Amino acid sequence: MIRSFDPAPFNAIANDATVRPWLGGTIELDLTPVVSHADNICLLTDKQDGGYILTKLAEGLYSAHTLALPSARGRPMLRLMREGFRALFTATDCFEVCTFIPDGADHASTWANLAGFKTDWRREAFFLLGPDVVGGEFRSLTYADWVLRDNRNREAGRLFHAQLEDAQGHENHPEDEIHDYWVGATLACAAEGQLVKGIRQYNRYALITGYLPATIKSLDPPIVDIGTAVVELANGGLQISLAA
Repeated sequence: MIRSFDPAPFNAIANDATVRPWLGGTIELDLTPVVSHADNICLLTDKQDGGYILTKLAEGLYSAHTLALPSARGRPMLRLMREGFRALFTATDCFEVCTFIPDGADHASTWANLAGFKTDWRREAFFLLGPDVVGGEFRSLTYADWVLRDNRNREAGRLFHAQLEDAQGHENHPEDEIHDYWVGATLACAAEGQLVKGIRQYNRYALITGYLPATIKSLDPPIVDIGTAVVELANGGLQISLAA
């Protein structure tokens, strides 16, 4: 995965004959203002033949645009999708990603489904696709949706709970796979400098499901009181001590 502010590869992909018709309109596209903007997250495959353009619409809200040459379709774009959304949700302020799927763009719909986007609304007859004006679907992927789709969150949560049991010497709570996902995602946010965001999202889940909320004791180093223990993220690892 490559984050780039260079518009050249994105322009080359966007204006390719296999891609351009699906982006709406007919004139040659210049994505320079979008790609070069510091608030936007623009990602490329390793061979720079496919990409995601994630434009920031508001605080925590991004719009996703997918564009790929035939050589990137398949595993390269799937890898970029997984790595890109993980980075977006753990290393930025993003809480929600939206996208638009014009009618007839079956390939875009397939990728949105793979990423976990859910349909929110439709709008009719407003998007110029070739010679036609078509409608389409507006879809979204929230932080909470992503948490349960990335299995790395579950594995990190399981490891954390195993370490917690070792430190406490007794079972903290019954095994809960969903809780593993949420804990793992929170740890990933903390590791990427988004501890406040991660704890806020975790606490929302905890309050709904009856788990103890977590309290940030320090940002540097990251130290969190989880109610039954105090956890410090140090040098890529965890130090767990029993709560007073």
